[in-house]
Amino acid sequence: MRGLAADLEREGGYVTHFTKSSDNPVNSSEISQSIARYTPGNISTILSYVLMGDKRDNDYSYAVLCSPALGDFSEAFQAKARAQMIIKPDESNPLVSGSPQAELKQDFIEIASSKGNTFEVFRWTGPDADYTALKGMAETAYKKLP
Repeated sequence: MRGLAADLEREGGYVTHFTKSSDNPVNSSEISQSIARYTPGNISTILSYVLMGDKRDNDYSYAVLCSPALGDFSEAFQAKARAQMIIKPDESNPLVSGSPQAELKQDFIEIASSKGNTFEVFRWTGPDADYTALKGMAETAYKKLP
């Protein structure tokens, strides 16, 4: 995304993560918040790119959720993992090509919104992902955007 962010004149931003760990990784959860500002005219391209990219993984089924109606644009969706563990060949290392590698897939909920040239994404990943709570966080954060 760095190259795309530079191409679309990203002015700055940050990402923060809040994690609830568990002895069993399947029970772990994470809430992330990403905020970025772009020069005028680029926000619609960013929105399209991010939302398409976040829904590209075929290991999930996706459902659109009720939009939180934040700002110039907002969308919410839920991703359900088709299986918690996906076994895929490790093609990055030619010495072990074809060796299976397990990848943990967790359900998540995502809310994306924009206000002027600011783009914000909240994502809650894990078994206890709660749309109502995430929407409340997104609404509170939105009120604080310039």
